[in-house]
Amino acid sequence: ILKVCSFKKIMVKVYCLGSAVSGDELALQFVGKNISGFEFVKYAGEVEEEMVVMDVVKGVSGVTVLGLDEFLARNPVTVHDFDYGTELRLRMAVGEIKKVSVICLPWGWSYDQVCDVLKEL
Repeated sequence: ILKVCSFKKIMVKVYCLGSAVSGDELALQFVGKNISGFEFVKYAGEVEEEMVVMDVVKGVSGVTVLGLDEFLARNPVTVHDFDYGTELRLRMAVGEIKKVSVICLPWGWSYDQVCDVLKEL
């Protein structure tokens, strides 16, 4: 007898950051979407032990994953980059969050370009 087992794919919640500044809103275009095992939601102060956030970053040539300190060392582009980074760093310092990974989207990329990369993961 052949038994077929199916496993539910684990969905990773990705908190999207961004602002109305032209070019900085790309991550927010993913809010409400589920793509390749990623569930995209707008960051509104929620915390998890291990968090994944996504934002537009100047100076990266492709979709890149950085730790929070590496992300903040890239000289935040807008005030929200500084605000979110400071908030997350403080929450890590008090033990609310253990790890933050930042999916960095290249400045100037389109929604479709990012989707193509995400679908390959």
